[in-house]
Amino acid sequence: LSGPSILRGRGTAAAGSTEEITLGTGLTMTAGVLGVSNMLETTFTPVAEGTGTAGTATYSTQQGKYQRVGNTYNFQLDVVYTVHTGTGNIKVTGLPIAASGRTPVTIYILGATITSSNMIQGYIANGATEITLDQVSILGVATSITIPAAATLIISGTVKI
Repeated sequence: LSGPSILRGRGTAAAGSTEEITLGTGLTMTAGVLGVSNMLETTFTPVAEGTGTAGTATYSTQQGKYQRVGNTYNFQLDVVYTVHTGTGNIKVTGLPIAASGRTPVTIYILGATITSSNMIQGYIANGATEITLDQVSILGVATSITIPAAATLIISGTVKI
């Protein structure tokens, strides 16, 4: 196996059997139990964009990585940019696989203008490969975050696919 792959199969093994089938790098099936001896980690390139005009930026850090197991993947991305020309609100694109439902993510952002006492939230919409970032008031009202000219973003999540 190379890159992101899905392997499906059907078979039987006697109880107490020591029969083993190698499915790929680090994946084995022993007596019907899937064992993961190491994880294949793959990278992707996240991009900060404006919702009005995507724009361009100068990136000093622009990296993402994910691990896929079955119908779930865990990801983390790290983006540091300056001189962004985008307009509108900030979003992060480039996730490797679309989400199968609305998925919350954990966000650290430095450089954005956030209203005092508001909280930051982020999510991946159903079928999307991008992260929407909002700020939420203490009354629960969500508003968008304007894309900053310079920012640091660290975002992670677990996504069902």
